[in-house]
Amino acid sequence: MMHLLKSRAEMAIRQFETAEERAKAFSKKYKGRIKDIAEKIPEFLECIREYEELAKSFQRLYAFPALKFSADTRDKDAHDWQNQVQEKISMAENYL
Repeated sequence: MMHLLKSRAEMAIRQFETAEERAKAFSKKYKGRIKDIAEKIPEFLECIREYEELAKSFQRLYAFPALKFSADTRDKDAHDWQNQVQEKISMAENYL
């Protein structure tokens, strides 16, 4: 069972890094431009869709640690993992 958790953790790290890079790219692309693109419906719609995809990716990353902790709220390791993931997600969301 531990090898599955390790591989899941490694996969989650890679997924987080990808999501964080996407958040940085989103910020670079749209920061300070929302007012301008709000009048251009297709571009504004693209911005909203990209934001939604980023939000979904962060939710997926948080889901597994949250479920693991929910299964046993006395599990300190699960609680710590959930907090670490939430902290990393919050830091990445700061780019948005």
